[in-house]
Amino acid sequence: MNENFAKFQKINQSVEQLLTNQYNSVESEEIKDSAKKLKQSIEPCINELKESANRLMSLIEVCTKNLDHAKDIWESKERIVNASQERIWIQVGDLTGIKFKLRTLGHDSKRLAIEKAEKYTDNWFNSIKIKHFIDPKTNKLRQKIGLWDKDNFNNNIGDQFDNYVYQIDHICSKYLEQIYLEVSKINIAQF
Repeated sequence: MNENFAKFQKINQSVEQLLTNQYNSVESEEIKDSAKKLKQSIEPCINELKESANRLMSLIEVCTKNLDHAKDIWESKERIVNASQERIWIQVGDLTGIKFKLRTLGHDSKRLAIEKAEKYTDNWFNSIKIKHFIDPKTNKLRQKIGLWDKDNFNNNIGDQFDNYVYQIDHICSKYLEQIYLEVSKINIAQF
């Protein structure tokens, strides 16, 4: 392929020299027309060769990556075969311990987050109930709610609900962060 490309380039250079009158002895219009036609017929071949070379390079690059990956796998199999059973069992035990620890941490964090969220929700509803539906004089549920109370409730509930959502999100994020910190401590490279 390189030989053909080099030949086409030499022909193209000669035609260029002919067309720019670098050969002073050639002034025939027929020769110049033939040179133009030759150039027009060669250019698509040169372009096709360049495109083919680019496609071939991209395919070779993919194949090289696949070969490197296969080599890594092959070498890892050799390391596994040569590893002692004791070392393998130690690593399996370590991984099992990590899995158990993360699973326990996940369950505990989920349980604690739900408990905190439920407690916060109960307190939030109680504060809404006390503020808007309990008569401060008698400490009992109001029999009826006035127009002013209804407007006050409608005006305040949006901000209070936004704060409620923020607090629940904060509670959940706090416990997820604990799990993330534990996971980030694990050094997978040692296995």
